[in-house]
Amino acid sequence: MWVEENNGKYKCCEKYKDPMTGKWKKVSVTVTDKKRKTLKAAEKTLEGEIEKKTAIVPERKQIRFGELVDLYLEYQQENVKESTYKSCGYTYHILAGIVGQDVLIENLNTNYLEIKIKKYSSKPSVRNHYIDAVKTLLRWAERKDYVGDAGYLRKLEPFKEKPRREKIQDKFLEPEELRELIDALPDERYQLVTRFLALSGLRFGEMAALTKKDVDFDAGVIHVTKTYSPGIRKTLDTPKTFTSERDVFLQPELWKLCKEILQFTRIDSLAGGYRTDLFISSIHGTNLINGCDIRYLYAHIRDRIEKLGSAHTLRHTHTSLLAAEGVSLDAISRRLGHEDSNITRRVYLHVTEKLKERDNAQIAKIQIF
Repeated sequence: MWVEENNGKYKCCEKYKDPMTGKWKKVSVTVTDKKRKTLKAAEKTLEGEIEKKTAIVPERKQIRFGELVDLYLEYQQENVKESTYKSCGYTYHILAGIVGQDVLIENLNTNYLEIKIKKYSSKPSVRNHYIDAVKTLLRWAERKDYVGDAGYLRKLEPFKEKPRREKIQDKFLEPEELRELIDALPDERYQLVTRFLALSGLRFGEMAALTKKDVDFDAGVIHVTKTYSPGIRKTLDTPKTFTSERDVFLQPELWKLCKEILQFTRIDSLAGGYRTDLFISSIHGTNLINGCDIRYLYAHIRDRIEKLGSAHTLRHTHTSLLAAEGVSLDAISRRLGHEDSNITRRVYLHVTEKLKERDNAQIAKIQIF
């Protein structure tokens, strides 16, 4: 402490380092004399002031990677849909195992993360998936002040992937392949589900959430207002996007199929001893689940129909069927419930291009003179 005299008064001063800026600052207190008792009291006052000013930033707690993952997933559970949270949880629990549950996040660096991710998988696409995940996690941690500067993430570059040509015709089934699929299914329930998804274009979760009242025969539409998320909470949620909430027109073939499904559900519930308001359900009267009820079943016939990646293939198949009948891309997009889809556009253009080629081949055969 030092004392500055000014107009018969004395200013007792002391320096301290501002923890927010790292710069030196000064505090002072004015006294009327330079007696030892007075200066001692002033010194004590200055110590109290400095303590207040330097205590505004608590020391950051050292957090381990596993703890950070738990904090992030807790945040995600409150801010995203159930389906997104479930997918996110799966990724980050694996990531915690890759990086190490007990690793202090302040000690992470580019080299360490690259080595761990490379060791986990040899596939560039898988490596890049976890690079994106760890970047998202640590940038969130930086925003929430769980970690200091995470600028080193800029140096964590993606691994080079070999370019792969994706055949758009492998994204949907041709009519004969669709019929082969339906005939190959051993269960009537999933034959009905497959036909419904191909004729309506609904997402699996949207179909699983439908109640009997959502199929409005009077208005001639299906009211799509929700989707089923088969996570821990098994909840009904809002549709995927704003435009996903829509009315889907019941064309005659779909109208007839919906009547078949309602009849099937009524008979199945009586035989199975369950009650349900669902349009179509599992054998227990609960919502159908994509992963358990469809992917496993379809896996048994992929040796015959290799294109069948998942139930979503039927949504692209719906696009191809409508395109083949000359329905516009805008009308198809509105029916599917999205503003823009690269796959939908590519399927549409592929099918319409095939139609042009067929038409041109027919015209080429015409000889007038």
